[in-house]
Amino acid sequence: MKKLITVVSILLLCLSMTSCSFFSIPPKNKDDYLKQYTTFINKVKTQNGQKQDWASHDKEYHKFSTTYYEKFSEKLSWKETLKVKGYSLMYQTLKLTKKGEEYLEKDLEGDLMDLKKLFINTGKGVEGFFSEENKQSKI
Repeated sequence: MKKLITVVSILLLCLSMTSCSFFSIPPKNKDDYLKQYTTFINKVKTQNGQKQDWASHDKEYHKFSTTYYEKFSEKLSWKETLKVKGYSLMYQTLKLTKKGEEYLEKDLEGDLMDLKKLFINTGKGVEGFFSEENKQSKI
């Protein structure tokens, strides 16, 4: 019996130490909304150098920027409204920056190889392709 109580206690302790986003507890009031939104944005910011699950972040972001915002917007002061709108801009900037980095790391190299193949297939090479293009633009 003692062993069971110990196991249950450890389990409850572990569950209580996990992030609230794991259970996705909706905010009960304006202050909870602001606190949870701040925590979410900080989590995204601190993980920005790492690989992130943007699909999961997008779902959570949608809740904060739309669903919860509609629920609490009338209770927000103008300063709090600016803070929330700033969080939206920050999230979009973080996401676009990371997506741009991923493109530069992965897709850009492939796109450059495709262009190189195009130039080679034209039989002019890169230099010939651009010099021909310059001649046509002067006409």
